[in-house]
Amino acid sequence: MKLLKHISLACLVAVIAASCTKEVTDNQMEVGAVSITIDIPQISASRASEAGAGDENHIKELKLFIFDALTGALEMVIPIDPTQSENGNFSWDNTSRRLTIPDFHLPEIERTVYAVINWTIAPADLAAITTVDLLEAALTTIAAPIAAPTKELPLVMSGKANNFFSTKKAIAIKVNRQVVKFEITVTLDKKFTDAFPTYVFDQGTIELCNAPNSSFVCEQTTPALPSGNVMFSYAPEALPATRSMTLYAYENPTSGTNDPQATYLILKMPYAATAGGAKTENNYYQLNIANQTDVANPTRTLRNTLYRMKVSVDGFGSDIPNPNVVQVTTTVLPWDAEDVTSSDGVFVKLEKEAIDLVCETPQSFVIKVDDVSKTTVTGNGNANNKFTIEKSTEKGTITLNFTSDDLTTNAITPAYDILTITRGKITK
Repeated sequence: MKLLKHISLACLVAVIAASCTKEVTDNQMEVGAVSITIDIPQISASRASEAGAGDENHIKELKLFIFDALTGALEMVIPIDPTQSENGNFSWDNTSRRLTIPDFHLPEIERTVYAVINWTIAPADLAAITTVDLLEAALTTIAAPIAAPTKELPLVMSGKANNFFSTKKAIAIKVNRQVVKFEITVTLDKKFTDAFPTYVFDQGTIELCNAPNSSFVCEQTTPALPSGNVMFSYAPEALPATRSMTLYAYENPTSGTNDPQATYLILKMPYAATAGGAKTENNYYQLNIANQTDVANPTRTLRNTLYRMKVSVDGFGSDIPNPNVVQVTTTVLPWDAEDVTSSDGVFVKLEKEAIDLVCETPQSFVIKVDDVSKTTVTGNGNANNKFTIEKSTEKGTITLNFTSDDLTTNAITPAYDILTITRGKITK
């Protein structure tokens, strides 16, 4: 295996300059400035206040790997400290997340550019990555639950783009997070509590089970568990007063309905027949992931995806986990879609070129835009879901009224639609 040679940036510039002289003489190649922009996942306005959400797209450090797309051979690795505008001979704009390489070889060959963010790797292991295949085979491994992201311990993200820099000098690389996000909300069904009015239930605990302890750093074309992966369970975590919780884990692309390796959760909710009475500790409910929109692989979980699990406790559990004694509704959504939960109108300011709004129940909401006439709305997801649009040029708003004739009997449960609002380009 050919070892990656570490060349200082100064030496790299000298090599490029020397090559440039020959290339100009031979009139075969040229050297020019190129730019690479990192398109990170966006945090929607409605989720920005959630614990840890503000750090879900934080960049602590970044590495760019540039490969020859035909041979897969590594050409260079560019480490970037986003707190510094000058990174050796390269410049970094942290606002636009754009790297500029002033002297870059521009032969008529295709390059594969990988962006890997917040990935901790030993120098010796980094030096061993000499091809794109070796980068795509690289893993991260954990021995403990993945904690909510912070600026000091942010989430790993990666993405790639292919490009002929000889004809296109600027590209953007969209990156995705390496992990899965679970949002769990537990409620006690009113019919159940009305039938047992004296019973007192604890807040309960949630345990994430069959979580992979390793994952590929880079997204796979066909997701799979790494060879030698070990499944483990998170320690039970107490539900807060709201009985809502957010957890993160590596993706588990299992297939089949009853795959023994599928990720699932266990809810434990002790109870007493009367306040202060003897407590029944072993009251368990198994919460299975049931993705109704992926019939072939209903239990699999994929990176950069949100799995919202609404749990309705409508009966007593068992002394061992049993998936048949509790109702679990799993909605699989884009992690960064704008979440609309109010039924009496939600005000959303559209600051990006486009934004997604997820609608699970009939509701209306208002969108503030720069130019009503240049804004379009399209829907996808469940074809039975409908929405009407009211535009107000005077107020600069669009009111969307989301309705459905078939929220409970259609093939997708729960029924939801993703409305994409696209702002037309504003000429200033």
